Amino acid sequence: VLGDIGFNFPIFLTFIHYIVSWLLLALFRITSLLPVCPPSKSTPFSSLFALGTVMALSNGLANVSLKYN
Repeated sequence: VLGDIGFNFPIFLTFIHYIVSWLLLALFRITSLLPVCPPSKSTPFSSLFALGTVMALSNGLANVSLKYN
């Protein structure tokens, strides 16, 4: 899709997505629009790591698929 307009950098698109998301979350935190809640002690670290891995792969692979569709 983006190749039609000359943008052939799907990994860079993912990078931009993460940077914008991080900046918006930081802005929400600074302005107290988003309350900070630490994970509960019953949440195992392995579950949080697995969730982060799946989300990273999901975004990366979705953007790579744009190159071929």
